[in-house]
Amino acid sequence: MVFCLYKKSLLTVGTALYMLSITLFPVFAKEQAEFPGRRVGGGTRGECDDTEAGAFVALNPASHLGVTHQERPTLYFAVSESAETYEVRLALLNSVEPDLGHNMLYETTLEVGDERELIGIQLPENLLLEGQYYLWQFVVICEPDDPSRNIVLEGWIAKEATDTTTAIADFSPVEGLAQAQRYQTAGLWLDAIALSIELLESDPHLEAVQTQWSQLLQALELDAVLDDPLAVRPLGDLN
Repeated sequence: MVFCLYKKSLLTVGTALYMLSITLFPVFAKEQAEFPGRRVGGGTRGECDDTEAGAFVALNPASHLGVTHQERPTLYFAVSESAETYEVRLALLNSVEPDLGHNMLYETTLEVGDERELIGIQLPENLLLEGQYYLWQFVVICEPDDPSRNIVLEGWIAKEATDTTTAIADFSPVEGLAQAQRYQTAGLWLDAIALSIELLESDPHLEAVQTQWSQLLQALELDAVLDDPLAVRPLGDLN
């Protein structure tokens, strides 16, 4: 089953300016050994009153660059339970080179907080160009009137060319486990994450699926912050 794929686009100038103001764009990513980013909430940008900043986690490699072969890749995040629901926002910005402009390509907002869970946000079709690097920002809106208190996660995404047309959802559990390993070996981390989470949701008690999930978290160096079982928001549950 595919998870929560929140598709509402909110391309507003004011939000775009705010998102651009809270990050310093790096030198073009090809020239860097690692891509700057943040996978776990916390730090100096503030935190929500009744949630733990470290509970917000972006499922992304330690290099902060997630590579995909999918036409519509999905980014996954762990969010915290709260006494009151709150909003989170994902924004995608185009690749950046020195002295060149950059634009907001996609933005979407959804409501979370009913429980600690994994959410998936699928990007629109034909948004990513092959060989380009894109910056995403995942913002936990702690206080709408005070952006300085928001929790901000950041990372990068790139799409590579592929000859396969098989969708992630087309794999059986046995095929999926093998394919997830192949994705991981090939460095297609976003695809390995997406497939592993789909297998976890469809067969959560299958030992081989649990083992694959644990091994993936270890490879991502996120096992210390995602060691507890998490619910996965199902398809169609957008709010």
